[in-house]
Amino acid sequence: MPTINIEHEVDGVLTTPTSIVLADRAGTYGVKRNDTAATVVNAGTAMTAQSTGVYYHTFADPANDLTYTYWIKIVYDGTTTFSEGTIQGATSTGSGVNQHSFAGLYQRLGRYLFNSTAPTGADLTLCKEIVNDGLLDYYGQADWSFFQVAATISFTSGDYDYDLPANFGYLNGEITFPEDAGRGPLIPVSESRVRELQTGDDDAAGDPVYYAVRAKAFVAGTGQRYELVVWPTPNASRTMVYAYRVNPAALVNDSDYPLGGPLHGPAILARCLLGGERHKQVGPGGYYHQLYYGDGRTDKGALARMREMDQRNRPGSLGEMTDPSDDTGAMPVRMAEWTY
Repeated sequence: MPTINIEHEVDGVLTTPTSIVLADRAGTYGVKRNDTAATVVNAGTAMTAQSTGVYYHTFADPANDLTYTYWIKIVYDGTTTFSEGTIQGATSTGSGVNQHSFAGLYQRLGRYLFNSTAPTGADLTLCKEIVNDGLLDYYGQADWSFFQVAATISFTSGDYDYDLPANFGYLNGEITFPEDAGRGPLIPVSESRVRELQTGDDDAAGDPVYYAVRAKAFVAGTGQRYELVVWPTPNASRTMVYAYRVNPAALVNDSDYPLGGPLHGPAILARCLLGGERHKQVGPGGYYHQLYYGDGRTDKGALARMREMDQRNRPGSLGEMTDPSDDTGAMPVRMAEWTY
């Protein structure tokens, strides 16, 4: 069932309004179908408070594959404002197929382009390509919070090089010991510095002090991979904690899901359908273009709304930034361009 969400802010602070209901300016409807203009939610229907300043309303689809226009009427401090938006309803993808999975996305696109939720042959290939191209574009529209993930790495006695995850992009922050170890974080240095230390004192062992990230030999079948090298060589087992930026992969299997989860699902679907619209050579005034980018007047569009919501998953301050460089050859953590 479609859910309309809105946040009411005053001077950047979430604030409870006097009232917030679904209603257009004429008081004719709250939500209407775009195909028949029939009212789906009556004017004056109150939205439900989720928390201070955050409201939602969920309604039932009368049928699949519908889009809706809604208006939100807000009264605050004696002033009434209206906000218009559009929302996508449930889609008639195959039985048991989640509309935000790879199969759900290309089936929905197939319905738009070829009037079929089961495209085949060249049509199926085209739908899959448009979905993955849309994802590539969506991922590049912001440094989304879902790119940053926490992980652990297990050091073992006698080993100084460790494979990093297949989707590793670059480190985000420090590599730290467990709290009870009484040790500070590892110090980043250049890969050549680690090799120099290993060569100059290859018998050194203990808790690692320095680390570097280096690229492994490229293998066409698996793509670029990275590893972590440390010095001294560990002489005991340690589980270290770190965070890294994910390199997203293209969707391949029907059951694959894009990054971002259900929160980003509607915006990703809108971007994929925009790709279909562009394939049909529909201009910027097209429905999915406005759904994704906004109408330039009252509706921000799915992309802008998701950028704003995603910022709530980030801290207001990253803390003090310091340069770890010193005469040991230390250098900032390796940065890498995002690749698909």
